Amino acid sequence: MASIISSIALLFGALGFVAPSGIPFCPQSAQLAEGRKVFIKPSDKKELDMYLLKELQKWGRWKIVDDPTAAELFVQPKASGVTFWNSSAQCTIVDATSKEVLWISKPVGKSNWKSNAEQLVKQMKKDIDGGTRSKPATVSRYESPSIRSMS
Repeated sequence: MASIISSIALLFGALGFVAPSGIPFCPQSAQLAEGRKVFIKPSDKKELDMYLLKELQKWGRWKIVDDPTAAELFVQPKASGVTFWNSSAQCTIVDATSKEVLWISKPVGKSNWKSNAEQLVKQMKKDIDGGTRSKPATVSRYESPSIRSMS
């Protein structure tokens, strides 16, 4: 019985680990390490999308594109809460081609959209780059998407 449990533990250790939500997640994923262009899929809260865009631009890890067909990764924020000051959020990063979930954040919130976006990007930095920008992408000047593209 102990050998079965050890085998299962070894298998899960080799495959990565399971995020609190139960979605498989491997921070050393080649797609996360090598992906350079991201598209932010709009959530139902434009404020969260705006702040997340600003935080990702400040980080500078990826070039943010406004055309999903040009992206290697999709950043998918999910918002909940009815007011600016009592909101929560979660974020998923998906491979644009395979649609495989590569990373999912812990839920953040009971705060405002700006703070939620800051917390989400802080988690990304820690999990994807170990808190640093070890492999900077070539980032060009990016104009914020129009309200039309965020809706």
